[in-house]
Amino acid sequence: PPPPPPPPPNHLRGGRGRAAAPPGGGAPPRPGGGAGGGPGPSAADRVFADGDRPGRAGTGIPFRRPPAGKSELAAAAALGQGLQLNYRHAYHAGNFADVVKHVVLSRLIEYLKQKDKAFRVIDTHAGISRYDLSSIEAQKTGEWQGGIGRLVDAALDAPTAALLAPYLEAVRSLNPEGGVKKYPGSPLVARHLMRKQDRLSAVELHPKDVVRLKALFEGDFQTRVIELDGWLALGAHLPPKEKRGLVLVDPPFEEEGEFDRLVDGLQRAHRRWPGGIYALWYPLKDRKAVAAFRAALKRTGVPKLLDIGFEIRPASAEPSLDGCGMVVVNPPFTLEGELRTLLPALHRLLAVEQPSRWMLDRLAGE
Repeated sequence: PPPPPPPPPNHLRGGRGRAAAPPGGGAPPRPGGGAGGGPGPSAADRVFADGDRPGRAGTGIPFRRPPAGKSELAAAAALGQGLQLNYRHAYHAGNFADVVKHVVLSRLIEYLKQKDKAFRVIDTHAGISRYDLSSIEAQKTGEWQGGIGRLVDAALDAPTAALLAPYLEAVRSLNPEGGVKKYPGSPLVARHLMRKQDRLSAVELHPKDVVRLKALFEGDFQTRVIELDGWLALGAHLPPKEKRGLVLVDPPFEEEGEFDRLVDGLQRAHRRWPGGIYALWYPLKDRKAVAAFRAALKRTGVPKLLDIGFEIRPASAEPSLDGCGMVVVNPPFTLEGELRTLLPALHRLLAVEQPSRWMLDRLAGE
């Protein structure tokens, strides 16, 4: 494959947002495709501003259903040939969007642990899962300082501290000397919280990231690293043999149709495994696109949908990462009450401009 592109010359505001203005002024570059994006640079020249890793949707390759007569796995192999996978999460690890995502992930896993029966966590866009916050990439943007950097040593009331403890323990497990120099991606957060009977499937498409991910989990019989387009995992790997568990879907959101892919993927996955918990991350960037996404979810007929919204600033004049959201399908009965404690505390720490807010909305179910 061709060598990866050089690091971006400027920092990408807020992770999955628009790029900052280049030195000397001028208009910031706009990502190609995605909500509010223009034609933009070629896939080989841009770095995708997302939150956890590349997937085929972040490669400049349009979404296509598997060709007729081919299995999903065969189609995945065909579609994976010659892809340019340029997004590097190292620039954005530990930012506010990661914090919100991983806090929700930790609460879902803690709920699953209330029963002795084994469960499986499936991460469809896994990345490398261990990030060095002292790296050139992380220091270039400094986004982690507005996320985990504000939270790790913050003074918290007792109820909030208790709910955040599993997540913060996962972060501190990589930082035994204190502070935060390393940050865990979703697979490591999940793996830290799992018990001996539980299992993890980490799905990743980027060849180099797969190598690093396999090295990270080498010898861990509870974790399976799978080189595959994460969207196809929503069909090929469901339901898991444990018949209990959680599917985290966190795509790059830099190409047209990502919201449509989320809705389509959920419908396919829910037909195969209606009893599973699904957590679908999305950026709060293009408000009209988000409203259409929520309306489309309501039309799916999926019976239990909780939408979690988190803003760090009001809507920008041009599309920018002003917040993030996560739709939880089949949310545990404990989740909403826990989030009513957690979200106000996180918002006080992470919001950068007012007016901004957090939100819980039942899109379906009671």
